Amino acid sequence: MTDSKEVGRSSGHRDMESCRDMRKLVDTALGKQAADLVIQNGTLMDVYTGRMLPNRSVAVTGEWIAYVGPDAKHTIGPETRVIDAGPYVICPGFIDAHTHLINYFNIPEFLSETRRHGRSVQGHAAGAFDQKLAAYAATGVESCHEAISTRDVLNRLEMGLYAMIREGDIRRDLEIILPLKGEIDFRRLILVTDGTNPGLLMQNGYLKDVVQKAIDLGIDPMDAIRMVSLNPAEHTGLDTLTGGIAPGRHADLLFLPDLWTIDPQWVISRGQVVVENGKTVVSMPQARYPERLMNTVRAAAISPADLAVSESLAGSEGMVRTLDIQPGGLVAREGKARPKVLSGGLTADPDNDLLKIMFMERISGRADRFIGFIRGWGQKRGAVATTLCWDAGGIVGIGENDQDLASAVNRVIEMQGGSVVFVDGDLKAEISLRAGGYVSELAMPELADRLDGFQRTMTSLGSPLDFAHLSLSVLTTPAIPFIRMTEKGYHRFRENDTVGIGGI
Repeated sequence: MTDSKEVGRSSGHRDMESCRDMRKLVDTALGKQAADLVIQNGTLMDVYTGRMLPNRSVAVTGEWIAYVGPDAKHTIGPETRVIDAGPYVICPGFIDAHTHLINYFNIPEFLSETRRHGRSVQGHAAGAFDQKLAAYAATGVESCHEAISTRDVLNRLEMGLYAMIREGDIRRDLEIILPLKGEIDFRRLILVTDGTNPGLLMQNGYLKDVVQKAIDLGIDPMDAIRMVSLNPAEHTGLDTLTGGIAPGRHADLLFLPDLWTIDPQWVISRGQVVVENGKTVVSMPQARYPERLMNTVRAAAISPADLAVSESLAGSEGMVRTLDIQPGGLVAREGKARPKVLSGGLTADPDNDLLKIMFMERISGRADRFIGFIRGWGQKRGAVATTLCWDAGGIVGIGENDQDLASAVNRVIEMQGGSVVFVDGDLKAEISLRAGGYVSELAMPELADRLDGFQRTMTSLGSPLDFAHLSLSVLTTPAIPFIRMTEKGYHRFRENDTVGIGGI
């Protein structure tokens, strides 16, 4: 009889297992072969049983854990590195379980093939409950990261889903699980960032800041760390390879000062010591992107005349449909406003927080575009443009005058990807995003500085948004309701239609 679990394992899972030399691990565990690394005398956080185990040792061979127990002396040879972890709590490395797919696919076919190959399926169920949430769960999706209330969390758990709780740039929802302490099992809760910006990453670290906040809010440290280790590993079907400290798992370990302080003093990644006594001791690899990703902005330069909007497109009484950014800078709703009219064309009215917004497709070379109007952006002068458009290969630009808007769009075309701000013909801020128009080649400190400068510039121009670059980038994503930009017009997700500025 075929073992269905083996059939269900993903190719990625099998590839990871193929790198694991079982014979070496067995021989090391039995003392027949020396370990490469032995950690002694630490207090082990056992996420499997929920206990703290004092005076434990871990023996590592290559990238993998071979032995966990009270004494690993039998695995020590003349070349074995031995680390005394006596002062520390040893916990598993952290996993951020949420990411994004950018692709064009047939959804039912994609889900079916994903399940057939043993992959876990994540998704968005923003605002869904009862019948719609049940239908969502019935597709085979296994998790949702769109819970924004305690009730949302329970609804998802009751449907058999993993509930991912966001604590990052996009939303900070960690507090919504606090009323559930002592009421439910946290084993199907996962903490995720849903993304973080380079500035906050350098200032606060990555998931360690999220876990620290959870503990500071009163969540048990075992639960907090499980939510970024064993829980996501089980959700993704990788728990036989990672997520805890046990033989046959990846040697990804953190040494913490104590159970309540998430400040790793030692970091071991894939069996290699990368942080020692709080200092990084290895050089970080530099990313090299293929040339085909470096020239993805296939659009000709535009002129201010290309941004003209005829007065005839307005609806009754000169009203136009608008995209209205809501407080927080992410959600957008449909609105209406009356633009100024100049020489037969509709223009921005920054005094009344009404600006032009443009989206132009940049992948095919057709450069199809739509020009609409936006409120809630707040910019009083100049224009901004970016190629970092979530879930869309395009350029989005916002401006109070057509000259600066054209200049901003043309600059990101010239750069082959990036974000810029123009005011009165002068370039005020610039971030290079050459790789696919999404990813910067800049070193993290410089990228963080550029993003900070971008935000300072936008604030000086009147924008009320806390992270204007993020707010600009999400204007195209279908993951956030309720109306978004496309090259064909505004797309309304509840109505499932695409509309222009008129007809209201």
